[in-house]
Amino acid sequence: MPADQHDDPSQQRPASQNAEQSVVQLALPTPTIGLGAENHNDDLNQIQSGPLDVSQPLLHPEIPDDLDILWGDSELGLDPNAPAFPLCSFSFAQYGISDPFQSLQVEPFPNFNSTEGQQGPGLNEDPLSRNMSRLPSLQPEDQPQPTRFGQGSKLSIPQINRSDYAMISSMIHDQKHVLPPTFHWPSRHALSRYVEGFFNGFYDHLPFLHLPTFALSSSPLMLILAIFAMGAQFRFEREEAIELWKGAKALIDDHLRRRANDVNAAVHTPLQPSFSPSRAGQSDTIDKSNVEPLMSLETIQAIIIVLSFATWNHKSLLRDAYTLATELSFSLRQGDFLSETRQPKELTWEKWIEREGRRRTILVSYFLLNLHSVTYNIPPRLVTSEIRSLNMPFPEEQWRAGSSEEWRLMHRDNPWPEISIGSCFDALFSSNEYSPPEVYHTSWSSFGNITLVHSLFQQVYISRELCPSFLTQGNGHGPAAHALSHTAISVLETALRRWQLTWESSKESSIHSASLNGPLAFNSTAIFRIAYIRLHFNIGPFRQLQTQDATAIAEAFRMAPHPTRSPEVNRAVLQSVHSLSILIREGIEFVSRTQTLTWSIVHSLCNLECAIFLSKWIETIQGAQDLHSEERRLMSTVESIIAETKLIHSVRNAPNETMRKKQLSVAVIQLLAETLKGTHVFELADTFYTSLKLYANMINSR
Repeated sequence: MPADQHDDPSQQRPASQNAEQSVVQLALPTPTIGLGAENHNDDLNQIQSGPLDVSQPLLHPEIPDDLDILWGDSELGLDPNAPAFPLCSFSFAQYGISDPFQSLQVEPFPNFNSTEGQQGPGLNEDPLSRNMSRLPSLQPEDQPQPTRFGQGSKLSIPQINRSDYAMISSMIHDQKHVLPPTFHWPSRHALSRYVEGFFNGFYDHLPFLHLPTFALSSSPLMLILAIFAMGAQFRFEREEAIELWKGAKALIDDHLRRRANDVNAAVHTPLQPSFSPSRAGQSDTIDKSNVEPLMSLETIQAIIIVLSFATWNHKSLLRDAYTLATELSFSLRQGDFLSETRQPKELTWEKWIEREGRRRTILVSYFLLNLHSVTYNIPPRLVTSEIRSLNMPFPEEQWRAGSSEEWRLMHRDNPWPEISIGSCFDALFSSNEYSPPEVYHTSWSSFGNITLVHSLFQQVYISRELCPSFLTQGNGHGPAAHALSHTAISVLETALRRWQLTWESSKESSIHSASLNGPLAFNSTAIFRIAYIRLHFNIGPFRQLQTQDATAIAEAFRMAPHPTRSPEVNRAVLQSVHSLSILIREGIEFVSRTQTLTWSIVHSLCNLECAIFLSKWIETIQGAQDLHSEERRLMSTVESIIAETKLIHSVRNAPNETMRKKQLSVAVIQLLAETLKGTHVFELADTFYTSLKLYANMINSR
C-alpha cells in the first residue's frame, strides 16, 4: 500500500471499527499475510518481507495510555465473573501494528445450539459489545446466584466419614504386600484435608472426574491414593505427599506388571493342535477368561494424577514421569480409548456422564503428554490425529450440573452438537471451501477450546521439528533454531488467530482463574501464547528444563538465539506484552503470594517463555538506529509496564540509550522473577525463579 494512503483519513478505520471486525469467521478465505504494510499479495508463496511503512500512525488520538489498550479499558477486566475481553485482537490496530487478520468476521450460521425462538450463546452476537458491557445485574437478590460449580447449585467436595475411612483402611490392609514397607497411613482428618486440597487446587485445571457423582470409597485404591497425594501437595505437606504418591505408583506398577504377565502367558500358551468343525470361526488361542481385561478408565485417571505429580516436582521423579507417559499412551491405544463411543438411543444423565467422563479423561491425557513437549522439548507421545474422531467436550456448566433434573434442563435449553475434534481442527485451517455449518460453532466450550489450542501447539512443534536443520544457521555448539517457511508461518498464524477470535466469542472465556466457569479458558490463553511465540521464536531447545539445574538453564537462556525483526515477530511481541501485563494488573506482590493456589503451572511456563522472548527481542533492537513505528510503540509499552514497578529506576538511570534498553531487557526478566519468588506447589517453579535471577545477572555482567 502506498505510504500516502496512510495519511488519508478516509483510508483509516476507527479503532472501534477494527475491534468490531475482530470477531470470528471460520468459513472465510485464508487472509493475506503480508510482512510489509505496503504489499498485500494473494499468493502466500509470494509474500514480501520488506520493512514497515513508518508513516503509519502510531496511536489513535483518543487512546491515551498503553496499558488501557492492553486491558481494553482501565475500568474493564477486573471482575473475574465478567465475560472476557479480547486477548489482543483490537490492540493490533490501536498499536499501529499491521494486522492481516482484521477481515475475520462472523457470518450468520444456523442457530443449531438453541431452542426455537431463543438464540444460543455466541451465535450472531457481537462479542465486543458483550465484552464492553459492564452493567449491574438486574437479577433479584433472592434468586440463587451462579456458583463455581454450576448454575444455581453448589456442589460439595467429597468428605471422608468414619465408614469411608474404615473401608479405605481395609483396602490398604489387603494391598499391604504391594505398598512400600515404609508406607504410613494418615489420619482421617488429614485425608479429609487432602481431598479438599485436590478438589480446590488441582481438579479445576483438569476436570475429568465427575464431582457430583464421584464416590471416593468406591474408587480403586490407586486412584484414591493418587488423589490424596496430589491433595497433600496442594496443602504443602510434601513429605506426606511423596509417601502417598509412592503408594499410588506402587499400585499402578503392580497393576501394569500383572497385565504384562497375563499377556505373556496368553502369548506363550500352545495353540490347539487340531482343527475341529465345531470351532470354526473361533480364534485359535487360549481361553482368556482369566486374563485381566483392558485397563479401566479409573486406572487411566490414577496414572494421570500420578504422572502430573512427577512431571512438575523434583528432578528425581522425572524418570518416573517419562515412564508413566509411555505407559499412558500405550494403554490408550491398546484399550481402544481413542475412538468415540456410539451414542445410545436414549441418552440418560448416567450414560452422558459415562461418555463425557471417558472423553475428558482421554483429552486430559493428551494435554498432559503435550505439556511434556512444551516443558521438556520431547516429541509428543500422542498426536492430534489419534484423537480426531473424539467429539468436542460439553460446556462446564453441564459437566458440573448437580442433578439429573438440572442437567436435563441445561441440555434442553442449550443442546450441544456432537462435532468431532478433527472437524473443528480442520476448520481452523479451512479457506472458503464449503463445510457443514455445525463445524463453525462460534461458542465452543472452554474444554473444547483448550483441546484445539493444544492441537495447534503440537502442529507448530512438529512443523519446527520437521524443518531441515541444515537450512538453518547454527553456531555448531547448540541446537539449531529451525526456520519455518513464510508460507508455513502464515498458515499456522492464521489458524492461531482463528482460534483466538473463537475464544473471544465464547461465553465461557475469561482471563481470570477465579471465573465461575473455571480456569480452563484462562489456561488455554497460556498455551496459545506459547504456540504463538514458538511459531516465530523456537526457544524450546534452549531451556534445558529437564536438568532442573538453575545454572544450566540460565546458561541455555544466554545461548539462545535472538529473534529476527519483522511485523510477524512484532505481533508475537505484543502477545508477550499482554501476558506479562496481567501480572502488573493483578499486582506483583499479590501474584507472588497467591498464584500458586489459583494459577496453573502452565502460566509460569508461558510467562517464562514470554519474558525470555521479550528480553531477547529488546536485545535484538538494542543497537538499531532505524526502529520502525511498531517497534518504537512496543518498546514504549514495555517501559509502561516496567514503570508500574520499582524496576523502572535502573532503566531511567541508565547513562545512554543503549544501556537503557539493556536495563529494560534485564527488568523484564526481573519482573517475572519477582512474581515467582513466593512458595509454590510444585518445585519446578522454584527452579524457574532461581534460573531467572541468574540469567538477569548474566545480562548485567555483559
